Amino acid sequence: MEQKKIIINTSIIALASIPFILVWIWIMNNKKEAVTSPVVSLNIEEYQNPQASEESIFIPLTEEKKAELIAIRNITGKITSININTIELIPTEGKKIILKVPSTGANFFSQTVQKDGSFLNKEIGLLELPKDKKVDIQYNSQKMEVMLIVVK
Repeated sequence: MEQKKIIINTSIIALASIPFILVWIWIMNNKKEAVTSPVVSLNIEEYQNPQASEESIFIPLTEEKKAELIAIRNITGKITSININTIELIPTEGKKIILKVPSTGANFFSQTVQKDGSFLNKEIGLLELPKDKKVDIQYNSQKMEVMLIVVK
């Protein structure tokens, strides 16, 4: 009699644990699917002709945006003067340039090389920019406004 109770209890526990095991397997399979991303094939014709597909991810640039992108320039040089409104610099090749500092949208970084060879960019303030040090500058040549300065 005692042995029958043990067998019945063991059977009940085994049967009750099966749904939990199945749910656990289902959850683990769903996690694997979420981690692996599907491969998306891109059709080059869709990029060349945005009307080729209604679900096309291509968004053509407006003429205004094209002009803004064309106006972006990158130069290397040294800063000679800084104030809250302007930055004066001398490019490695060329004449002195005076760039306006916009009230928002400009970024200033100091770049250092770590022991492992990777670069570390630390954000700094406008007035923390060093003079007579090599800098990489990205600016809008139409507005003559600074966009990004990275101190080397």
